[in-house]
Amino acid sequence: MDFEGSTKADCIIDCTHAVIWVEGKRNDWLAPSTTWDVMRDQLARNLEAAWILATEKGKGEKNDFCVVIAHEHPLKHHERLLVEGYRSGAWVGGLLHLDEATRRLFRNRIGTVTWARLAEEWPALKLQMKG
Repeated sequence: MDFEGSTKADCIIDCTHAVIWVEGKRNDWLAPSTTWDVMRDQLARNLEAAWILATEKGKGEKNDFCVVIAHEHPLKHHERLLVEGYRSGAWVGGLLHLDEATRRLFRNRIGTVTWARLAEEWPALKLQMKG
């Protein structure tokens, strides 16, 4: 990530033993590449950033992490391919610099949820979305 510079989450939930990196997508989508590497996509970058943050926070203790994509509309074709590819291990393009064990660790650290589903669980948010 030295070549990329810093990155920011839309929201970070920093718990005692976990870091939850939230990437909010409303009218945009996951970037399929970065400016310095066409193989490096936004999901890979976020996964690695969340992992590094959790590792640094842990200072030797095991800390869990995940990346949650909160989206307004159904995931676009390339987004579904990225999520499914990283989850299954069939795609590693954005994480080629990491060893196999680390890439395997990332597989079950990707979550997706729609804003509508979040609003169902959070009634006050649903009212704000209508207003």
